[in-house]
Amino acid sequence: MTLGVAFETEEWRRFSVPHVLCLVGEHQYLLDTGSISVAVDLRLSVEVRDAEGQFSVSFDGAGSGPEVQELAERWAAVLGELTVPEPSVLGGRAVRLCFDERLSACPPGVLLTSPAVAAALTVAVLSQTGALAGLANAEVADLACRVLQAVRASNEDPGRFYSSVLLCLGGGAAYVEPGEEPMNVQPLLPPDSLLVALLPGAQASTRGSDCDREVRQALSSALREKENILEGDDAGLTALFELGPDVVEEGQVTMLYGLMRVRQMLDALLEYLGEPLADNDLLAETCDEESAILADYFGFPAEPYRALRTRAAEAGALGSKLTWLLGGYPASIIFAPGRRDEVCAALAKHFPDAALTAADVDPAGLRWEGGEEDPAPL
Repeated sequence: MTLGVAFETEEWRRFSVPHVLCLVGEHQYLLDTGSISVAVDLRLSVEVRDAEGQFSVSFDGAGSGPEVQELAERWAAVLGELTVPEPSVLGGRAVRLCFDERLSACPPGVLLTSPAVAAALTVAVLSQTGALAGLANAEVADLACRVLQAVRASNEDPGRFYSSVLLCLGGGAAYVEPGEEPMNVQPLLPPDSLLVALLPGAQASTRGSDCDREVRQALSSALREKENILEGDDAGLTALFELGPDVVEEGQVTMLYGLMRVRQMLDALLEYLGEPLADNDLLAETCDEESAILADYFGFPAEPYRALRTRAAEAGALGSKLTWLLGGYPASIIFAPGRRDEVCAALAKHFPDAALTAADVDPAGLRWEGGEEDPAPL
């Protein structure tokens, strides 16, 4: 599928993209395998206007101050370096992004370096220069990921946000694996079942690129010793635990085990796609088990959410998933088919400071939001 037919002219100046939740497979990119992600009805709006002077980026709904200004300037600089032959061709354009107020609990550093921002700004720039015509979603996603990596100024694995960016473009709920067509997993998700909970003041991700590099190096060492490490059945796990400390350190073994265990759970979920009825309990159990793996092996700050997740279960939620919301903020996705309103009310009563947002699957990715008139110049 290409974007070129819809986005080949400059008429596309007002559009929006959905934010994306990772439901299962938070760190599967380290194994070069896929994850289940969900585009939800929390959308980021984009407006491109004519303006005097150099290309600029601005944000509404993300606060103000030096950090916001610095990130706006960084986005403009990186886009000029990586998306066009010469930055001057972007002159006379200004892009403004407007965030959903329901995400106001996220700090600016998270909001402004999210996959949705990367997708939105990459599309905005490419559409204005005519370079979007004929590109496939995967090509745009690859470029957006490189741009995001540069803005974040880190050596993070370049595939970390690929599935999220791809669903920002395509929408829906899908299993996304690098180099493969997204697999629709909508049947796994009952309607009106997801609730996002954010606790204010939580510590944004400090995991950084060092952990990614350590896991990659450990996996490379393990594969040199035993080629069957990544086999999907228990043979791979057995081979992993047979490795000596001279090959892979104990802490590295636990991280690899966690990734491989999530891989097994993903495979089990995908097997149910052909069944007439979704196994909600299996999805809930998978969310709970991956949350434990994130906390135990990958340093997720789970303690602030312990009581909230317990209360959600008492109110009727089937399970909950710890997640790095928007790629960097600790949050919990509550899975409560048929009980979402009741669970939300119970959490609001006991956790008045929590930001609680019902999130439904958004089948639309990039969506035109314009009217008849072109925006007035800034």
